[in-house]
Amino acid sequence: GRLAGRLGAEFVCGAADCPPERITDAGLRAMRLGFFAAESARLGLGAIVQGHNSGDVAETLVMRLMRGAGLAGMSAPAEFVRPLLRLSKTQIKEILRRNKIEWREDETNASPDFLRNRLRSEIVPALDSLCSGGFAESALRTRAQLCE
Repeated sequence: GRLAGRLGAEFVCGAADCPPERITDAGLRAMRLGFFAAESARLGLGAIVQGHNSGDVAETLVMRLMRGAGLAGMSAPAEFVRPLLRLSKTQIKEILRRNKIEWREDETNASPDFLRNRLRSEIVPALDSLCSGGFAESALRTRAQLCE
């Protein structure tokens, strides 16, 4: 909240009224999107800006390949503004450090209970080691071509 105040932005925080019985990626995503939709309507927002980075694109591409997604699924939703997609998590952390802004990590990102986290810690680094130029860069090019 303090950072939002320093930037002249409103900080909005929410919590689930009733946590889901079974925690899944899809269930948590649905809760987040519901929160975003309700708050953006309440505040009259024209866009929601998210901090996804190039690693998120790589993870999403692998997840969607695994389930056999079609063109719409492979090109990712466009209803959010994602200005950091061309940057890696490492680059973002360095920019924050230089500007004396604290990095905040969701503690669930370390949990092996979620497919995305296992892809992030095991599969994407393995793919990255096999790709000249890095897998995240390849995923970004693929996403851009699919969006066209």
